[in-house]
Amino acid sequence: MVTSWDRHCGIYTYSRPLVEEMRRQGHDVQVICHTDAKPSYGVHPVIDLTRPEWYTALERKVADLQPDVVHIQFEYGLFSRHRYEEQLGSGAADAFELASSLFRWRLLGQATVMTMHSDNEGVADRLAYIDAIGSLLGATIVHTPHAAKPSGEVRIIPHMAPTQAFFPKPKERFGYPGRLVVGMVGYPEWYKRYDWFVRLWPEIAERAPENALLVVACAPRPGSETGERCSLELRETIHSSERRYSILDLPVLLDSEGFLELVASFDVLALPYQSAAASGPSMAACAVGTPVVASAVGGLRSYVESSDAGLIVDPDDAAGFRDAVVRLLQDEPLRVELSEKARRYAEYVSVERTAMRHLELYREVIERTKVL
Repeated sequence: MVTSWDRHCGIYTYSRPLVEEMRRQGHDVQVICHTDAKPSYGVHPVIDLTRPEWYTALERKVADLQPDVVHIQFEYGLFSRHRYEEQLGSGAADAFELASSLFRWRLLGQATVMTMHSDNEGVADRLAYIDAIGSLLGATIVHTPHAAKPSGEVRIIPHMAPTQAFFPKPKERFGYPGRLVVGMVGYPEWYKRYDWFVRLWPEIAERAPENALLVVACAPRPGSETGERCSLELRETIHSSERRYSILDLPVLLDSEGFLELVASFDVLALPYQSAAASGPSMAACAVGTPVVASAVGGLRSYVESSDAGLIVDPDDAAGFRDAVVRLLQDEPLRVELSEKARRYAEYVSVERTAMRHLELYREVIERTKVL
């Protein structure tokens, strides 16, 4: 498994339980990752993006391990060389050096699979990238049919939910007992539009029950200049809101269990994204039974359509998003119904079942991969 490891990163949050479950099922899973991780049993931190030919260390480690299949958990920034000491290129061209490894592995008959975590819809350089590299892979995994498809063999495997957890609405821990909570959580990024939703909040609060509270638990990814900038803009939007007294700014970074507990404390999770290949917060909501109101884009649309555990709204329909949140805040029986549907869907996309879907695909790819 070639992936981010042991860092604040959604790819790591996704990869680790998948790796652990495959190992639990009796398979030898070796992790190849970046040099900021600590080496340990089955973990090989060899990817140094400050080196011009960083991918050669990846190739040497794969040659050393001789795996049956190489599975790459892909996001552009994870495979983009640092062209300057403190600047990371994250465009499609910056990540194209990975293609040389994919090409060599194809010539050698090395089975390869890639999970495409990035949203490519409508982005010209990314569309060109997935068209170029898709044919070099044994298969590309995507989480949603509502997204641009790479070339070559494509398999849809729904985004995995964390292991189901039961928390009795732990609002006391986070400081808002007795409140009816709409929450947002995650790393601030422009496309998530957290500030857009904060600007909608006064209209929502005016029609919601008096004890309604907006919790903004959005802290920047450590080391992300873009995240820091978006976080500052979000803080300014919160503090200038006419309903500031009904907004709790909670910029915290939590471990996996704390993250689930936080999402469980929400009565509604708001996901006002402009685009999304998938969403870790939505699957956390699935695991703990929190209803969502989400933009009808990419993986968010797939989750709500498949689970029926929330309401989806056109991303350009601000009034529709406002009305959907108000509806859930006013209708407790509906929230209970959607919560039950979320938990049922979590069983379908459990870690165990998702690992089995991956292993089935690996066998197919290995069977049809040949030396050229």
